[in-house]
Amino acid sequence: MTRIRKWLLLVACCLLVVTGMFMYRWLQQETLSDAEISAIVMERFDPNEIESITYKGDEHVYQLTFLKGSGEYELTLDATSGSIQSLRLLNQRETPLSEKEIEAILLEAYPEQGIEISNMNLQDNRYYVDYSVDGRTGEVEVDAFTGHIIRTSLEEEQAILSPDQAIEIALSEIPGTVEDVEQETRNNRLVYEVELEDTGRDDDALVIIDAYTGEIISVIWD
Repeated sequence: MTRIRKWLLLVACCLLVVTGMFMYRWLQQETLSDAEISAIVMERFDPNEIESITYKGDEHVYQLTFLKGSGEYELTLDATSGSIQSLRLLNQRETPLSEKEIEAILLEAYPEQGIEISNMNLQDNRYYVDYSVDGRTGEVEVDAFTGHIIRTSLEEEQAILSPDQAIEIALSEIPGTVEDVEQETRNNRLVYEVELEDTGRDDDALVIIDAYTGEIISVIWD
């Protein structure tokens, strides 16, 4: 075997090793969780509502549908980096929902409350609905195109979780050390933001929790 052939064989072996290492690193990259993908979408698009999240393993992407304004969108994100692969408009409403449709949405959202609607006004693409429950009155604000409930005094009347309760919920999801807890408003929703470190990962976690229901809305890794 000549020196040139030996040199070419050595170069080929080196290329195979480098390629193998690259492929191994690529395969070892972590797939983002549903909560992390949700947090990315909320941060970038601020949607009224995320309707669905589907992980497609064969393509290594997440496909989501969400509502924003008067439109329904389909979004595809890389499952590892969260980068946008595609975004398209699925449906665009030309006219706002009817009062009957808004009433049906509210009755379905709060079946246990027994809401009696007394008045409904459409203003700036939002419905302002006056209601009464057990002799008490209040107001619900609803997006006129998507039906998304923006604000309601029904929820404001509920008991707000204490910071300690929010911390307990966060730690039940992600064990770690509490760095900070704050009450904030995100997308017209009162939430607790619990910062955790020493989570067992290289990143710290920000757990966002509904201040009324205790639902974990999303987890943001930083």
